[in-house]
Amino acid sequence: MTDPPASVDGAVERGAAVRRGTAALAVSSIVAGGLVYIYILVATRALGPDAAQPIAVIWTWLNIVAAALTFPLEHWVIYAVAVDGGEAGVRSELRRVWTLTALLGAASLVVGVVLRDQLFHDDGLTFPVVLAGTTVLSTVLGLVRGALLARRAFVASALSYVAENLVRAVLAALLWYLGAGASWYAVAILAGGLTVLLTPSALRFHQDGATSEAGIGSLKRFAGATLIAQVVLAGPPMLVALLGAAAPVVTSAFVVFTLARLPHILVRRAVGTLTGELSRWVHERDLQRLARLRWGTVGATLISTVVVAAISYAMGSPVVEALYGDGVGLSAALTAGVAAGSTLALGTMVLMLTLLARGRSNATLVAWVIGLALGGGALVGLSGPAVDRVVWAFCVTQGVTLIAMTGFDSAYSDIEADAAV
Repeated sequence: MTDPPASVDGAVERGAAVRRGTAALAVSSIVAGGLVYIYILVATRALGPDAAQPIAVIWTWLNIVAAALTFPLEHWVIYAVAVDGGEAGVRSELRRVWTLTALLGAASLVVGVVLRDQLFHDDGLTFPVVLAGTTVLSTVLGLVRGALLARRAFVASALSYVAENLVRAVLAALLWYLGAGASWYAVAILAGGLTVLLTPSALRFHQDGATSEAGIGSLKRFAGATLIAQVVLAGPPMLVALLGAAAPVVTSAFVVFTLARLPHILVRRAVGTLTGELSRWVHERDLQRLARLRWGTVGATLISTVVVAAISYAMGSPVVEALYGDGVGLSAALTAGVAAGSTLALGTMVLMLTLLARGRSNATLVAWVIGLALGGGALVGLSGPAVDRVVWAFCVTQGVTLIAMTGFDSAYSDIEADAAV
């Protein structure tokens, strides 16, 4: 009997490893997501809607810098290693990555100090320092997670994610018991990020492979797109605060947007293995599989949006108030709007990774600029309370961006099909 070719054995083994890795990341996402909500629940309950506003702002910022730095760096490392056949390309760009991180960290410290009264209702330096610290740690997290996933150390990546949020949840429970103030809960957020230092070897990139395929330009464009994506997804509570809403309204917006983002948190970790697979599909010109992924993603997203919005309209507000206490929550319509927009963001995330794998990261940025422009127009044109305007502008932005990315991905697929003839 003839043995199967080595390439077939390799493909089967690679596929099995990816499935195991995806399962490990999915489980860690569920566990870590639960720990995130334990932290938020404990902090909100312990401090109350008014005193919890600084935590809402810090956590919103954490999500924004995760989009600007962690998520794009993670997937750029995976993409670069897959395309270049090694880590030399990533290694050659590290100096510029760290320089950009230092500048962003310094800028966030300045912003935190200058706007501390509006953002935190506090004249101390703890919150601005935490703001800057989370910015710098977001780069470390992105590089470490990307390196671990590129090296197929899926379990190590999963454990790292769980450890980060376990520390925050445990510290939050301890702080509640001690009756600590909001500044200590902010320090707990920073302490969770420091667990990334448990895997220092992941920050040492090897001098192997090419250095020409996936440079810093691709990273900048993808980072720009993911920054806009996360600002739109996680930034509304901060925008509500800047528009002058009362502290309980800001806390309510933070809680509802964070709850609605739970599926996004879970999926974002689970797709860590997807970038490498998509890059291989593009390299092998498997256009049919890419097309099935695109239209399957769009169809599943639209159906899920309708279902989730209906459930949130019927049950969202009572559940939020039961979990987080009296006075916390938004109206049924606004809760449904937040849920709908957050569900649309899931489809957008998958299409962003597809366009990155095609080497079309510029299209992701353009799509988000279009969505943000129309969403900004809605924010300015709508009347009513700040939180209402922010929620409906959020929905417009997510919907328009999903349509734009679908169009771009379909158009580039047609171009690649013609080129293959």
